[in-house]
Amino acid sequence: LGVADDLELWGQPFAFEVAGNVARVKQNFDPETEHRWVGVDARLDIFIFSVQAELLRKYFYHPALPDGSQEADEGWGWHLDLIINPWPGVIAINGRIERMDGDEAVRGTSSTLSIDELSKQKKEWISVGLTVRPAKRFRIDVNYVHRNELEGFDFDNDVFLMGFQFDL
Repeated sequence: LGVADDLELWGQPFAFEVAGNVARVKQNFDPETEHRWVGVDARLDIFIFSVQAELLRKYFYHPALPDGSQEADEGWGWHLDLIINPWPGVIAINGRIERMDGDEAVRGTSSTLSIDELSKQKKEWISVGLTVRPAKRFRIDVNYVHRNELEGFDFDNDVFLMGFQFDL
């Protein structure tokens, strides 16, 4: 769902868009889990710069109880992106900061960490990346993601990602 309008501001391309989103993910593992998100997005494009933001409400459902009822951990999340397109359509430099509340669920059974160290941890991700489109249907992405635990136990799990995409 969205509303967009392309204009010129001081002689430069300008566009503003507001949209809403709803998502649901169900994992049929043992235990079965379900996640739901409801959010609002905004995007502002001025010249070679784009700013994108999202605010969302999340629900992490616990496995159903014998009586059929199901509890959910609720929380908030957001992200803010800055994209610079020095060569629009060919090169994009991306930056993102994202934060989200944790949930009470402890996933997996091989951890030696206590529940207090894992439960309700707020998380933050900071990422920077480069997207290059050397051809119309071919894309290369290179990203570095820093994950920061804002509460509880601290994990050292930064990630360097590289992807190639070919559109048919």
